[in-house]
Amino acid sequence: MKLGFIERAYPCRFITKKRCILNRQKAGVLFLALWALGFLTVVAYMLAAAVRQRLLFVQRLNERASARLIAEAGARQAIFQFLRNSPKDCSALKDKWSNEPSLFKDITLGEGKFTVWSEYFSLGGVRKRLFGLVDEERKVNLNTASMVILERLFQAVLGCDDLKARELAASVVDWRDKDSQLSYPLSAEDSYYSFLKAPYRAKNSDFEVLEELLLVKGFDGVTFNKIRDYVTIYSNGKININTAPWPVLVAAGLSPDLATKLIQFRQGEDGEEATSDDRVITSLDALTNGLAAYFDLSNSEKQQLGLACAEIFTTNSDYFSIHSSASFRSRDDLAGVDCVVNRQGKVLSWREF
Repeated sequence: MKLGFIERAYPCRFITKKRCILNRQKAGVLFLALWALGFLTVVAYMLAAAVRQRLLFVQRLNERASARLIAEAGARQAIFQFLRNSPKDCSALKDKWSNEPSLFKDITLGEGKFTVWSEYFSLGGVRKRLFGLVDEERKVNLNTASMVILERLFQAVLGCDDLKARELAASVVDWRDKDSQLSYPLSAEDSYYSFLKAPYRAKNSDFEVLEELLLVKGFDGVTFNKIRDYVTIYSNGKININTAPWPVLVAAGLSPDLATKLIQFRQGEDGEEATSDDRVITSLDALTNGLAAYFDLSNSEKQQLGLACAEIFTTNSDYFSIHSSASFRSRDDLAGVDCVVNRQGKVLSWREF
């Protein structure tokens, strides 16, 4: 009764109070709705981001798979062009298989492109990009080269002194030879490798991949990267006088000056290698007289040429490596193939990356 009396006596106050209570309830409901909406928005954003990441991941996988197929096609195309354009009597840097951008540079295939390329170190260590294959006979064979040849190569490429070069060369020889006897006091056999922090044994067999050098005493990643373009495991041990770079010519027994003269002779009138005016040595018998027509050769240099021609030089190559890289849409160098083939086109090694 009292409450009803009060409500009748003060109607405005009670109406305002009820409205406040209703407003609070509405505000609570609105706050709850906004909170739920915000929560659902965050959840939706997180789900969308996760789905987007998955879609991007799948897209990249598909792009990489497509690029891998394009790189493989580039390698197959390189083999085909080599078999089609390679002279059989001699091999030189001016040949189409060695440097022909129209055949090997940015070749469109579907939504992607492939490029078959290599880097050649000209006189003075200048890098020159060539578009084509690389003959393995321009390199020193790790499995057949003598310790003297390896020593000269390491001196020419690494710039190390006689003692360090001999140590590296002897370590290579002892890694591949069949016995456990040291070729040189600072070399390494099981007695060295067995006491490393992560011990292993000397292989005492031929190198099967270049990366084995990283297991040999004295070869770290820096040394390996400097030497890898000058060594091989695929040639027959001969060195192609038409394609070998300066350090390999020096390793073959030519003096630094004579190696420079030989490369200048090969360069032709434009002073650059792998161009159409290159001079090609087709006969080792006529090399000394041919070179003497352009340069003054000492008796010592003539003897060096004669000895190298008799023992290690050749004018032809039988093994070739291919580096094919592929781009897809706007992504460059997305995948690639490294392989080695012989003159008949038989694949001897194949690696995808």
